[in-house]
Amino acid sequence: MKNRKNSKTICLFNSTKSWGGGEFWHYLHAVSLSEAGYTLLVITNRKSELHDRIRSNKSIISEPLSINKLDFLNPLKVWKVRNIFIKHKVDFVIFNDSTDVKVGSIAAKWAGVSKIIYRRGLANIIKNSILNKMIFNYLITDFIANSQETKSTIVLNYPEVEDKIHVIYNGFPIDDFAKNNTSPLYAKKGDELVLGNAGRLTEQKGQIYLLQIARILKEKNINAKILIAGIGELEDSLKKQAIEMKVDDVVDFIGFVDDMKRFMQSIDIFVFPSLWEGFGYVLTEAMACKKPIIGFNITSNPELVEDGKNGYLVPVHDVNLLTEKIVELHNDKEKQMKMGKSGYDKLIHSFSLEKSVQKIESLI
Repeated sequence: MKNRKNSKTICLFNSTKSWGGGEFWHYLHAVSLSEAGYTLLVITNRKSELHDRIRSNKSIISEPLSINKLDFLNPLKVWKVRNIFIKHKVDFVIFNDSTDVKVGSIAAKWAGVSKIIYRRGLANIIKNSILNKMIFNYLITDFIANSQETKSTIVLNYPEVEDKIHVIYNGFPIDDFAKNNTSPLYAKKGDELVLGNAGRLTEQKGQIYLLQIARILKEKNINAKILIAGIGELEDSLKKQAIEMKVDDVVDFIGFVDDMKRFMQSIDIFVFPSLWEGFGYVLTEAMACKKPIIGFNITSNPELVEDGKNGYLVPVHDVNLLTEKIVELHNDKEKQMKMGKSGYDKLIHSFSLEKSVQKIESLI
């Protein structure tokens, strides 16, 4: 990355309370772009993990702000955001959330911001509406899609903006991750097979399939433990179902994990039963720790997981085949290690943070 002074001010705008891949992206790129010499302003929700992390970095300016779905109809809120842009002399702004875009793009245009960028991180179809058409065609200057799959979902209802879309894969801080000396957070017991999954406990992430996998492995008398990291609205329901399915003794819900390296060091295989993804950031964390990945063949997964090389992808909902692949790798430690190494090589080649930041700089 460039190491120079730069007079340009970049605003990363993310008022979401939760912590996920989009928020991790904003944090990493705020730090990296600041180190590259740009002035960084991050607009966040005061009650968010992103806000706490940004405030700990003295070289980055932060502005707390909450945005509601109908705030684009509130001229006082739009005026407030406009004044923040003017106050900090923002040249470029990157949004991450559709609610933020509706308010912020109007305010940014009003404030004279030269580049108004919508980073789209979800591979689901955007509603075809008059408001979206107006924003996408007349306010947004560029789109960032975190995968080819995400780009295709934008183009589906808005083909006229295809030339404004830039595919920039989520960058991963490989060097910083490697320097972080940690120990596993879970102590493996004997010949135990340890499977891991991390993500919000929601229907999208498919943790219910992990309980089904646990039951099948138990029936096969395979000594396995499944670690599920994350919090979310399905937590109580999933724990109850684990008890009902009699797998609560082999499935551990370990809550929010701040240090994902410790988590990945604890497991043998990362299992990813998500039903859709824009870009599975957590997959790059597994790849950084040389863990093979087994998941469903959906949306952007094939862009990260090459079937048979750094993991396996099976048809969506096919829990039996997914479990078969887990057992196959469990019984072939050499293949397990080879796939883990292949994933690490792919991470370095395609998903480094340096490459991502360089592509962002080319836009601004």
